[in-house]
Amino acid sequence: MTKLDNRAIANMDLALEQACRVFPHGGDHERRRYVAQKLRLSARKGNTTFDGLIAVERRRF
Repeated sequence: MTKLDNRAIANMDLALEQACRVFPHGGDHERRRYVAQKLRLSARKGNTTFDGLIAVERRRF
């Protein structure tokens, strides 16, 4: 597992916001939590770039 730095966390936050734009009002808690977990797991494996996280976000459903 990779320790997440501030840039990785910022990229995850941006990817989460982008992913949840498709939901009414930005999504409910459960949807946001599901997407955030997928992003976190990917980032922990070393995928911390914004482009890489967006690719995970696009595969979420």
